[in-house]
Amino acid sequence: MDAKGNLFVATGEKGNIYKIDGSGKKSLFYESEEDHIRKIVFDNKGNIVAGTANKGILLRIDPSGKAFVIYDSPLVEITDVFIDAKGYIYAAATGDTPLRTARP
Repeated sequence: MDAKGNLFVATGEKGNIYKIDGSGKKSLFYESEEDHIRKIVFDNKGNIVAGTANKGILLRIDPSGKAFVIYDSPLVEITDVFIDAKGYIYAAATGDTPLRTARP
């Protein structure tokens, strides 16, 4: 939940984040290119920090829904995220290294 009482819900099979306001109205907050949003937490500035699966991306999403990649993991899944009192972000990742190829 954010400071305004909105509930944010992450989904799989189309990694999106939905916002549900106090009256129960649902809206799409963030549409991801990832298959799953595995974990969402709030930082002390009201941004969402989200861990994804399929590419193992850690995102910071501001209150307007604009995303910024914080970390691109060599593993395929960010399974947990923790932010300490000083704002340091810790993430747990798992899975095989995805197959990455380069074309000549």
